[in-house]
Amino acid sequence: MEKGLFLDDGKIFYPKDVVEAIKKVGIKSGDVVFVHTDISKFGRLAEVKERREFNITFLNACLEATGHNGTLVVPTFTYSFGDEFGAKKFFDIENTPSILNYFTEVARTSNGFQRSDDPMLSVVSKGPLTPDLIDNLSTCCLGKGSVWERLHEKNAHNLMLGFKFDSTFIHYIENYFRVPYRHDIELTGIIKKNKKQFKKTYTYFARDRKIKIKLNREKLYLLALEKKILKKTTLGAGEIMSIKSKDLFSVSGKMLEENPYSLVTIPK
Repeated sequence: MEKGLFLDDGKIFYPKDVVEAIKKVGIKSGDVVFVHTDISKFGRLAEVKERREFNITFLNACLEATGHNGTLVVPTFTYSFGDEFGAKKFFDIENTPSILNYFTEVARTSNGFQRSDDPMLSVVSKGPLTPDLIDNLSTCCLGKGSVWERLHEKNAHNLMLGFKFDSTFIHYIENYFRVPYRHDIELTGIIKKNKKQFKKTYTYFARDRKIKIKLNREKLYLLALEKKILKKTTLGAGEIMSIKSKDLFSVSGKMLEENPYSLVTIPK
């Protein structure tokens, strides 16, 4: 018998409810899915009290929804070559932890997931298309030859599991359209892979700190809803949303062509 995962408004939600909700936003067996998560949003803990078990249950729900022929991609960002988050200019593919949330660490350390070698924006992937997505990536973190370009080519779903409407894929779009508030920087450090260490330089499309901006996805969110390319449903106290990469690229690109600052706000 399934354990109750979380409670909201007196109702207990089970793993099957998570799977059904993910399917409601258009995810089906065989799909490629990139997922951002904030699973604390759905409700209070029910019968599952242990942290790892709680997160694994959500991870397994994503895997069940995509099926054996699907491929699930989870961000495990480290920003290892940057100048924030205590970066040490060193990235150990097997051992450097994700600085995101616990869900991403659970995915990183789960059987069957393989990690990309990007020292800034690594991802882990599980499924038959994993090699196509993460093998032999370029040294351009958000541009040509990156995992994001490959997710675009595969028309992956951008799944937001309790997460706000946003995706790292949008930074790839910003790079493609060369928005004026970001610019290329060169980052060099040491990568450890298969017990070997080597020095490598990557190009990262970083925010220009001289230009004061705040992310603002509201206009994009409303337009995606209006065009019915963003699918969403409620699950307990939270929401689940999904939008395909080619749809997100198309609508964001048109916005940026009209106004290169359309995805951000410039404080007065």
